[in-house]
Amino acid sequence: MTKLCDSIDTLSMAYLDDELAEEELRDFELHVTDCADCKARVDGDRARMADLRRRLAPPPAPDLLRARLVRALDAEDASASREMRRQRMNRFVLPGAASVAAVAALAVFVANRPGGSSAALTQEAIRQNTRTAPLEVQGASTEAWVRHYYRSDVAPPRFNDASVHLAGARLASIEGRDAAQFFYQLVTPDGSFELRALTFDAHGVDLDGLEAVDVDGTALRVDHRDGQNLVVFVGRDGYAYLFTSRELSLQQLAGLVVHSDLVSRVQAGRVAQ
Repeated sequence: MTKLCDSIDTLSMAYLDDELAEEELRDFELHVTDCADCKARVDGDRARMADLRRRLAPPPAPDLLRARLVRALDAEDASASREMRRQRMNRFVLPGAASVAAVAALAVFVANRPGGSSAALTQEAIRQNTRTAPLEVQGASTEAWVRHYYRSDVAPPRFNDASVHLAGARLASIEGRDAAQFFYQLVTPDGSFELRALTFDAHGVDLDGLEAVDVDGTALRVDHRDGQNLVVFVGRDGYAYLFTSRELSLQQLAGLVVHSDLVSRVQAGRVAQ
């Protein structure tokens, strides 16, 4: 009997646990090749370890439990995706924390506010901005078309964010008044979203029922109905620009409007371009 045979109890377990040094491993494997007794000991220890592992393995989860876990993981993934989308979309939010907080608070308030005389205006605007009539003009010729067929002193709003693209326009009406309707595509890493706007002569139109808010020094009116967020900007010439979106929050929508060329035109003392 060799020295290795005398230490087979310890060496066998160290070998099966991959704990032998390289030189020890080589000597041990050469030994068990020639020593039938030590080889039998190693094979027996290996079988006992495998049996023990089988006994300690947890039982398979029931199908119902596995289904619940899959649903929970899917819900967690969806929540993480929504949070990532929210963070990406939040680049449209105004930088002023106080302004953002003010508009965020209004999102809860206006959603539960009782209807008034302006509710009909809001509902009509939403109806116009969600109907599926075809565009009458698309692309780069939209601005010239609006000036020719609607009013020569009205231009589609432009946004500072390069991911917002003017898709086209069509003629519309609201409260019995002629209006122009603009369509925008907001392109983000999560997909393409739609933003719509109506412009019309707001002289004599009751906007008092819409909640007034001052955002970074710009007076806006906001509302939330039927799953749509609505922001209104009225220029010095009395023309209203009424924006609606289902995907953008009130904060995000207000941020886009305040940073559009509408406000800069008013500040410069002109509304038309």
